[in-house]
Amino acid sequence: MSKPAKSTAAPVQREAMIREAAYFLYENDGCVDGRELEHWVTAEALIDETLSAPATPAAPADKRAPARAPARTKRSAAVGTAH
Repeated sequence: MSKPAKSTAAPVQREAMIREAAYFLYENDGCVDGRELEHWVTAEALIDETLSAPATPAAPADKRAPARAPARTKRSAAVGTAH
């Protein structure tokens, strides 16, 4: 097993992430038995890379005014009412 990456994930969380990724790889590989170690090592490398990657900055907020609903007219307000 490789050395854990420095991350904000607790060891228990990291192991759960690796376990889930390894199972995904197993399923994606056709559920072939006997490749557990290969799937685990691959998953461990992927998770450690993900955890050690710098956080991506949030997309800049759209500075335009939010869209407004069209104003109700007398006609639209009267729709569905009995005359």
